Amino acid sequence: MVICVIRIRLSSDKKIKDDKDGYSLLKNSRFLLLTRNSRLSAERKTKLDNLIDYYHDLYAANELKELLPDVFNTCSKEDAEKLWNEWYELVISSKVDGITRFAENQNIRYKDGITNSGIYRIRTSVQKGINNKIKVLKRIAFGFRDFEYFFLRIKSAFKGKALTV
Repeated sequence: MVICVIRIRLSSDKKIKDDKDGYSLLKNSRFLLLTRNSRLSAERKTKLDNLIDYYHDLYAANELKELLPDVFNTCSKEDAEKLWNEWYELVISSKVDGITRFAENQNIRYKDGITNSGIYRIRTSVQKGINNKIKVLKRIAFGFRDFEYFFLRIKSAFKGKALTV
């Protein structure tokens, strides 16, 4: 989704090189478009409002970007599926080319995984953290011949957490 917003911004940038007002609004607007609206300061919020008033495609992309995280923050698969279908219908009705292609791809390939996020609150960041700790222990344990001791070191690195090896 983020890549789609950036592509829309760049395509708008290429179209309006002669329009000085539009170009000055669009210049340095990447951060504004990628940050959630609730996290923007008042000054940046007004800049974003001016930008999306000027460009209709960016307005639609920004609104759709704001609605997407709600799908992942649900508590059940049914709610997630309902929100996903509503979001998908909004995308199709918006007719913004890049986001439409993104949504169709996600709907075909990853809809089950997206809607299951309501049940299984698993994120890849936890797995990456575990793998990183194990990698550090592996570097420290270079030359160990006793694998049972190595696995004990891994288990002791995750005290208080259920870890099966």
